[in-house]
Amino acid sequence: MSAAVKRITLLLFMLLPVSAATQAEADIHHLVFVWLNAGAAAQQLDATIEASQALAAIPGVHNFKVAKAIASDRAVVDDSFSFAITMTFASSIDMQRYLVSDVHQSYLRDHIKGKASKVVVHDF
Repeated sequence: MSAAVKRITLLLFMLLPVSAATQAEADIHHLVFVWLNAGAAAQQLDATIEASQALAAIPGVHNFKVAKAIASDRAVVDDSFSFAITMTFASSIDMQRYLVSDVHQSYLRDHIKGKASKVVVHDF
C-alpha cells in the first residue's frame, strides 16, 4: 500500500468518530404521552390538543404532531393515554431552547399542571 493511501486511510479512520458524533446529534425525537385527570370531559381533551398546536411554532420544532390515543385490542399496544405529542429537533441545543421557551412553559402551566395525572416523555 502506498504512503498516500495509508495516510488517507488513517485520516478516514480519525474522522469516523467525528462523523458518528454528528450522526448521534441529528434528529432528536421528543415524544410526550399525557394522561388527563380521570373524569376530564371530551371538551377539555379537545381544548388541550388545540392548545398544543402552539408548540409547533417554537423555533427548532420540526415534524410536529399531536393526536388522541387510538383504541387497540392488541395487548402490546398501550392506549391508556389521553393524547400524545411528537416532534423532532435538529440538535439537543434546539430541544433545550424549546423546553425553556415561554410558549412551552405557558403551555405546561395552563394546560398540563394540575390537569394531567401522568406525563411520560421519551427522547431519543
